[in-house]
Amino acid sequence: MIAADSIFKGDYGAARPSFIDSGSYLTFTVKILKRESKSDFMARSEKEKNERATKQVLIDEELIQKYIAEKQLKPTKTDKGVYIHLLKAGTGLVPVVGDTLKVQYTGRTLDGKVFDSSRKEDGGQGEAFDFVLGVTPIIQGWQDGLSKLKQGSRAVLILPSALAYGEQASPRFGANSVLIFDVELIKVNKPKK
Repeated sequence: MIAADSIFKGDYGAARPSFIDSGSYLTFTVKILKRESKSDFMARSEKEKNERATKQVLIDEELIQKYIAEKQLKPTKTDKGVYIHLLKAGTGLVPVVGDTLKVQYTGRTLDGKVFDSSRKEDGGQGEAFDFVLGVTPIIQGWQDGLSKLKQGSRAVLILPSALAYGEQASPRFGANSVLIFDVELIKVNKPKK
């Protein structure tokens, strides 16, 4: 038996249905359908995850190619799978792991909805985002895409879902979302010695 109030409370719980009284208890009947060892469960879970990832790569690629065609872009593709459409070629340093990057960005879903931005005109604070390449925990697509740009470059990064947030959903975009980032690499700072 579980107290109904413990299930239907707080920010994460659903609203208590009117037919369940406050202070009442709920009884659940559970039937075990299958038992498996932890190692078998882990192996099966890993196999299922890999199968989903393989299917998602194909889905993402189809969505990306459609987006590229619709927007008439001519991107290059990195070895890891990030598409980079250069809007403005920079002339400065190419960043390496350990460099601090200063970036202005706007993140959009494939349908053009802004979900995050550093730019005021796109709803951000107007302050560039600073991070250390290869050290600060940010999405893989940024690490890969920005490491291919020179300081002063502006580009559109098209990230397959695995290089963005993968199966992790957000209130602003769903799980397995291909994401588009308009990025400007403002500054590359070498670490102080």
